[in-house]
Amino acid sequence: MIKNIFYCLLLILFSHNLLGQVFSLRGKVHNTDGFPLSFVTVLLLKKDNIPVAQAYTDSLGEFSLNQEKGSYALKVLWFSSSLVSRDIELDQDLNLGELIVNETTNLDEIEIRIKKKTLERKTDRIVFNVSQSIYSSGSSALELLAITPLVSVDGHGNVSIVGKNKVGILIDDTILYLTGTELKVYLNTIRTENIERIEVITSPSSKYDAQGNSGLINIVLKKNTEKGLNGNVTSSMQQATYFSFSNGLTLNYQGEKISSSFSVRQYYTSIKAQEYYDIIAQQSLRSMDRRRDFYKGIGIDVSLRYALSTNTKLGVIYNYGAAINTKEVSNRSVFYEEITPFKDLKTLAHHRNTNPMHTLNLYSQSKLSDQDDLVDIGLNYFESNSTSTINLTTDDFYKTLNHDVIKTHSDIDYQILSATADFVLNTNWGLYSFGAKYAVMRNNSNVGYFNWIAQGYLKDSSKSAVFSYNENIYSAYLDFAKTFFKSWELKLGLRYEYTISQGVSKSMDEAKKTNYYNFFPSVYLKYNASESDVLYMSYAKRINRPSFREVDPFRWYSTPNSYSTGNPLLLPSYNNNFEFGYLLHDFLSLDLYYQQVVNEFGQISNFENSVEVSTYFNYYNQESIGFNVMYTKSLIDFLEHSVSLNLAYVHAKSKMNTIIGEKGIASSYYLNNTLILKPEQRFLYVNYWHRLPSKKGNSSLRNMASFDIGIKFLFSKKNLALNIAVNDIFQQLRAKGKKQFSSNQQQFDNYYDSRNITFSATYTFGKSKNSLKDKTIDFEETSRAN
Repeated sequence: MIKNIFYCLLLILFSHNLLGQVFSLRGKVHNTDGFPLSFVTVLLLKKDNIPVAQAYTDSLGEFSLNQEKGSYALKVLWFSSSLVSRDIELDQDLNLGELIVNETTNLDEIEIRIKKKTLERKTDRIVFNVSQSIYSSGSSALELLAITPLVSVDGHGNVSIVGKNKVGILIDDTILYLTGTELKVYLNTIRTENIERIEVITSPSSKYDAQGNSGLINIVLKKNTEKGLNGNVTSSMQQATYFSFSNGLTLNYQGEKISSSFSVRQYYTSIKAQEYYDIIAQQSLRSMDRRRDFYKGIGIDVSLRYALSTNTKLGVIYNYGAAINTKEVSNRSVFYEEITPFKDLKTLAHHRNTNPMHTLNLYSQSKLSDQDDLVDIGLNYFESNSTSTINLTTDDFYKTLNHDVIKTHSDIDYQILSATADFVLNTNWGLYSFGAKYAVMRNNSNVGYFNWIAQGYLKDSSKSAVFSYNENIYSAYLDFAKTFFKSWELKLGLRYEYTISQGVSKSMDEAKKTNYYNFFPSVYLKYNASESDVLYMSYAKRINRPSFREVDPFRWYSTPNSYSTGNPLLLPSYNNNFEFGYLLHDFLSLDLYYQQVVNEFGQISNFENSVEVSTYFNYYNQESIGFNVMYTKSLIDFLEHSVSLNLAYVHAKSKMNTIIGEKGIASSYYLNNTLILKPEQRFLYVNYWHRLPSKKGNSSLRNMASFDIGIKFLFSKKNLALNIAVNDIFQQLRAKGKKQFSSNQQQFDNYYDSRNITFSATYTFGKSKNSLKDKTIDFEETSRAN
């Protein structure tokens, strides 16, 4: 089927070229500083000044026209003011490159008031234009993501795309290497005044690494057009069961040749957690964790860019993060033989983990021609040295003399180095993007298990391990994009990745080496039926490689009778994603999708000699078909409203006899409402999201929801923003469900203290509110260092 669709697309493309009568005309309208001019009119006229074609520049200043062969006059207009005039001989597809406008003579005293569309559909992404939202000032990037179509943010600040498990966050195409609390704090330091748009990429193209099926969210910042210093200071306090706070400072400088930015963040978070887990079978387990988690850390980002010439820029980006995570755990585990308990353990545990991280990116960007031919070279390095200590004290109520004191200590080092080369080439046939990448990853872990005896701790070599894992990935890609038949846009891509991995267990004297290669095609087709109606389709193949932790065979003990371990034989999973969609005007989007997951892996718990063992297996394939509906529109002047609904049918087929695959419905909906209490000063928002009972793999998931309400105040010409919010008011953010096995059933019920009240304040200062972030860095491998 896919092959037939591909051939049809090629036939359409070539038939267009054979006709030879209609050609495309493209270009960009910029000012003298190189910044795009949006929503200006581009007219194509015959020699007798009769208009024959018209277009408007987009947010990047780009325009595209299609017209028959002939001689024409091209004019770029702002209302009645002529900005650019040029004679055109159209006898082939033509790219005019940059059309430069001198704003001091052509745009003097002209005030731009054209309104952008709230939602736009590009060939491979949904674009949310922030300037059309009430949240365009006085908010953070995290708050903005919560009301972005297709995106959800839970009470803990975890960001996801609807229908996806995880998501990659990018700033101006630069992947962020932060996770958890540190990512939440960082997103809160980015102000919406600095954000141009948010791009939701549900099926990433061949340009991006094939790793992961999560999709990408790209936060595009405004470009800094004013020279000088600007920045913001932000602070947040949160009260749940315990108190938490965070602070951040960002400074940006724009000069003639040098641009730089500096940001620092600090946070302290304390969370109460409860976890209940049952295994019901011939031999059963009932386990309950009561926990207090502490997270504290600091982070620093520094970037420096130097304009070597008009067309060449050199830059460096450095990020440092240091986190200390602590957990105080009280666990009660009761083991049963049928209905008779035979072991009742109470374990007190203290976890402490320190994790400093360093990321360094060096890059060079060069513009090769007036047609925006580009070459981009990058070198990226990531290092993490994680040290973890767990102290366990366990008593058995049935054997009062059993008093186990255990300590585990681990040192885990990650090192990742990658080199990239990317090229963009504009031709009369279309736009080509191609490049290559080499990435090498090293993971070394040394984990010791110690028993307490009278003289002190004694190492147990049978439960200790030294493990190393190496991986090399060679990749290359080619993308082709073209507009044809006036209203059709086509983008084709192909990525090749060759992987060599080797895991060595020095303590067990075992080694496992794996080599594999894959092609990852992508196809995007868009039809502009009219100015307000857009139809589109896409296909992309992806891979999901196991993380380093998931292939490490060391035993991570939570009690002396319960541990988890990685699987060095674990293989990657593959995903095929199809999407068909329709966008009406800029407020209603309908998407139909089909997803096939092959060789999916996850963690499975079972009993081995009365010990609970959790490890990873490739245990199911899954198909899902569903649709998304998004409605985003201001129904009345003082209310901004958005609704989204996701409904899918899921069918999982087990690859293991002991596991029962589930099939059924998975659904969720999101309601976001913002009421203007006083224009440009006070806003009230009321948001609710609800995941209905759903199926996935061998799991049945119960309801999960969150009702949030808050108020925002803006002062001092919007430079000072104050926010008060209450999240998860009804404590519905609980993870409940069960897993089906042929020999047992497993149930879980977890809650992580998400009901809270939050106070935050942000002050913005300086000549410009636009940040320096303009560099694409492809470094997704860091997401697997966990």
